[in-house]
Amino acid sequence: MNKKTEALGKEPAKMSVFERYLSIWVGLCIVVGVVLGHFLPGPVQALGEMKIAEVNLPVAVLIWLMIIPMLLKVDFGIIISQISTATGRFTSAIFISPRACTGPGRK
Repeated sequence: MNKKTEALGKEPAKMSVFERYLSIWVGLCIVVGVVLGHFLPGPVQALGEMKIAEVNLPVAVLIWLMIIPMLLKVDFGIIISQISTATGRFTSAIFISPRACTGPGRK
C-alpha cells in the first residue's frame, strides 16, 4: 500500500484479467482484422463502403456501443447478477432498461 491508500484505509482494487492484458487484446484484434482483410477482402470492403455523409456506419455504431454505457453509467455487475438468476434471465431476454442497468438511486 502507498500513503494514499493507507490514509484512506482501503486496498487498491485489483485489475481483472481483461484489464490487465488489454494491450494484448487490442493487438490480437488488430492482427485478426488484418488477417480477415487479407483472406476475405469482399466482406471487409463491403463494410468499408457502408457510409452516410462520409461516415463509416460500422465504425459509428461500434463507437456508440462503446460510449453509451459510460454516458448511462451502466453497472455491468447488476446486469450479470440479474442474468445469473432464473427470473433475471427471463427479464433480461425481454429487455434491459437503462434504469435497470444503472441501479436504483445511482446518480
